[in-house]
Amino acid sequence: MSGLSKPLVVIISLPRSGATLLSQVLASCTDIGYISNRMAEYWNNPLEGLCKDKVFHNPKFFSNFKSCYGNTEGLDEPHEWGWFWSKQTNKEIVRGLKELLERSDKPLLINSTYAMDKVKLLEKSGIPILKAYIGRNPFYVVNSIVNARIERYGDINHWYGHKPKDYNEIRKVKPPVLQIVKQVESLRKQLKSYSFGYPKSCLQSNPRQVVKKFVYFLNKKGYDITIKKKNFRRLKPFPNRNDPRLINKEYKDDINTFCRLAGF
Repeated sequence: MSGLSKPLVVIISLPRSGATLLSQVLASCTDIGYISNRMAEYWNNPLEGLCKDKVFHNPKFFSNFKSCYGNTEGLDEPHEWGWFWSKQTNKEIVRGLKELLERSDKPLLINSTYAMDKVKLLEKSGIPILKAYIGRNPFYVVNSIVNARIERYGDINHWYGHKPKDYNEIRKVKPPVLQIVKQVESLRKQLKSYSFGYPKSCLQSNPRQVVKKFVYFLNKKGYDITIKKKNFRRLKPFPNRNDPRLINKEYKDDINTFCRLAGF
């Protein structure tokens, strides 16, 4: 299986940076392929999932733009496809993706931290990759990870998010806010290489512009992606989450101190 004509478009980002929202916007307002919650149920048989999705997918799908730590509700909503990436061998992953791209009508959008770690493997296997980066002010990324650790696990010491290459060393760092800052610092260095990118603030304030730039970029690369005009017109700005009022009150001093020392 070689000479694939359509790429994977992999969203790469720091944790808590809007990757899920970006995937929901693009799934709603363009005709790019993506992994839906329905399709993700067939993680160990992607072709069967694709066939199910082609039959039952709502062509008028418009996201509710709701998510909880990357999890969405609704069969047509985007899914991170964690089990596909984590429960299978590299050989099975490559074979499954190649089969999907052979049968798909469009490039395939992928949003998963697991996929970010597999990019080099996929490129070496002959799968065309485009990397779409969504950035966020690292100060607010740190604050959001602090809140995620507490809200999801009830413990600020519980690890949350993507593990950088030097995870074992960072895991030893104390106090926990400094550990999070080190996590974000390390991941930022790893994510420097990408095909095209957007700040989260732009996605929130002007999502239509993000959609237009995304489609323009893929069209320029020779891929036939179009905007769903009715959904596009429904698209409105989102609330800005980079808000000082959302800084965790208990850890505010540590967040300010360690982020300042890191240059965030």
